[in-house]
Amino acid sequence: MSKQISQIEKDKKNVAVCIERPNGLLVEYLWDLGYSIYPVNPMAAERVRDRYKVTKVKDDKLDAWALANFVRTDLEMLRLLKPSSEQIRRLKILVRDRKYGIYKHKNFESVNI
Repeated sequence: MSKQISQIEKDKKNVAVCIERPNGLLVEYLWDLGYSIYPVNPMAAERVRDRYKVTKVKDDKLDAWALANFVRTDLEMLRLLKPSSEQIRRLKILVRDRKYGIYKHKNFESVNI
């Protein structure tokens, strides 16, 4: 994806990514690549999708197009995601890993009772 985008726009900071989550591995990855990330509240994203579809059937392509069009037409309404400090990023990774370890431990215990 990054290679295809770079054929259109060389400066990744000029590429606006609209996403429903303000955090997570994908956001960290996109941030590390240098893209400008604009998180959108899931309820606001649902209203954007409602503009373009008449059924409640899940359609990932339409959802992606709707968010891309939203960031293209209404960028001034969105807030650019600010990066966390390196210490905060590391802490988030540790907390996520700990949660995953607890989850795996609990599942292991429930299977081996």
